[in-house]
Amino acid sequence: MDLVYRHEKPLFLLSMVIGSLVWLAIVIGTFGLALVYALLGLLIYLFAQSGFISHLRGNAVELSERQLPDLYGQFREACQKLGMADVPTAYLMMSDGVINALAARFLRRHYVVLYSSVVEALRSRPAALRFYFGHELAHIKRGHLELAWLRWPASILPLLGAGYRRAQEYTCDLHGLAASVSREDAQAALAVLAAGGEKMPQLNAAEFIGQQQQSGGFWMSYHELTNDYPWLCKRLANISATGTPATGGSAAPRRHPMAWVLASLTPRLGLGGGSMLVMIALIGILAAIAIPAYQDYTIRSKFAQVMPIAAQVQSQAEAYIVENGGYPDTAEDMGLPSNPESGPVSGIQILEEGIELTLRSDHAALDGSTVILSAYRNDDGSIGWDCTGGTIAHKHRPPMCRPGEQ
Repeated sequence: MDLVYRHEKPLFLLSMVIGSLVWLAIVIGTFGLALVYALLGLLIYLFAQSGFISHLRGNAVELSERQLPDLYGQFREACQKLGMADVPTAYLMMSDGVINALAARFLRRHYVVLYSSVVEALRSRPAALRFYFGHELAHIKRGHLELAWLRWPASILPLLGAGYRRAQEYTCDLHGLAASVSREDAQAALAVLAAGGEKMPQLNAAEFIGQQQQSGGFWMSYHELTNDYPWLCKRLANISATGTPATGGSAAPRRHPMAWVLASLTPRLGLGGGSMLVMIALIGILAAIAIPAYQDYTIRSKFAQVMPIAAQVQSQAEAYIVENGGYPDTAEDMGLPSNPESGPVSGIQILEEGIELTLRSDHAALDGSTVILSAYRNDDGSIGWDCTGGTIAHKHRPPMCRPGEQ
């Protein structure tokens, strides 16, 4: 029996090629600076992973001939069936109802962790635990835990990243089957994931496998294509059919064509179909920031059209002030209309504190707003101008017209 799923090797090679080329381009494009960040990332990884391994060593139970020898015996037998002479360290860890197992690697050492809830769920069929041991040992044997950093650029690509992860799971299921005493034990191990320990003995495996006929619809196809794990009913179907004569009529349907299209636009974030939700959320957050910022930029651009007219008003008012010692009574006294018929200014009024310009705009935030130009004398006797007065919002003004920034 071939224990490697048919798609794993080509997807692995494609991931390695793409990953290597991307990293090469990054290193060359950053003139080697990326290596510094890579070393920093490695340091962060070491601290994070060392924390998990330390947690295992301090809180989980290490299996041995003197510690839970029944479980350790099954683990050793699974290693022997898979031809693994170098036996990883195995632990049993409290999991608060979570049915799972995992493989880990730290500083060239490998670990297999069996969750306590798996043991409890398979109390009626303890031999089925070998499937879990075999599944996790396959991650180690097949090198799934090695060079992940090199494959990382390819792992986030749509279709490829999730596709390779699903292929790994199918391969590991085949190894779990090979490590099991019987096919029924392997089926029970997967059935527990679907129905739980109490109802697992009553599960109709054939009926559950038949649910894969629903997976050809758009939504199930899309969420599987963007998920790191195949549908459980498909996994059960795969180990049930492997090494047995073809029965026909039980194969899963082809995935929906439009699901392939949408999935090809969804990057893998390690969250399955939730990748799209995360992406939408990120887009929403960026839009919430970018749209108001763009609107403010647009308003400031429109207000900038007022500044040439403000400069003209200041120039003509300055000449009047120098000659007459104060503001004119009306805009006409400066040679300007009080109510221009066109342009970004609709009114020029003389107030006690200065010359008020009323804005004309097709944008509601600007139309009808005002800016007040107030004259003052500098130490050398020249006329200066302050434009911080008026009703226009602070964020829509140029820096020179913002209170405290002029």
